[in-house]
Amino acid sequence: MLLDQSADNVPRDAHLSRWFVAGGVFGVLIALLLAVGLRYDAVSTGVVLTFWPASMVQLIDPRTIGSKIAVGLIAYGSNFLIYGVIGVVVGFSVNRLLDLRRHR
Repeated sequence: MLLDQSADNVPRDAHLSRWFVAGGVFGVLIALLLAVGLRYDAVSTGVVLTFWPASMVQLIDPRTIGSKIAVGLIAYGSNFLIYGVIGVVVGFSVNRLLDLRRHR
């Protein structure tokens, strides 16, 4: 089973889900910090669009509660996905580098 934690049954790259979640949480934290920075004009829009590309969705200016929730989910959720994928790539690379060092 995939969820079995015994050493014999754990897939080789099962740890990548942790890298995905850690990267995604990091991405949401970046988005929150950039949102606060924009509120106080402490961050330029170029920096915001570089590190939080989905922030452009907030230009829609939603009027209803449902559309505000949808825009927030898209803006922050997409940053979670982007940084989560980056986390998976980093985790995969770290795992491969550690394997190379172990087999020298």
